[in-house]
Amino acid sequence: MTNKYYKYIKLFILASFSFFSYFFLSNSIFVEELQTKADTYDIRRGFTFLILTGIMKYFFLILGISSLLFLIYINLKEENNAY
Repeated sequence: MTNKYYKYIKLFILASFSFFSYFFLSNSIFVEELQTKADTYDIRRGFTFLILTGIMKYFFLILGISSLLFLIYINLKEENNAY
């Protein structure tokens, strides 16, 4: 394989990991249990945990979408240069 294909594979793995992380943070019972434990310790910890997981969740979503769009852009750009 050439170096070009490694770049595609890296972007695809990054996008897959980002989407997996987003769906894990959105639908995980484990994260909900951690949220309830943080709420029982202190309301400030629970709120901070909620904010941080929300920021991380949408960061992973934006990272996954942008890496897929970048992958499509690179692929279209190379197809136009081939002709």
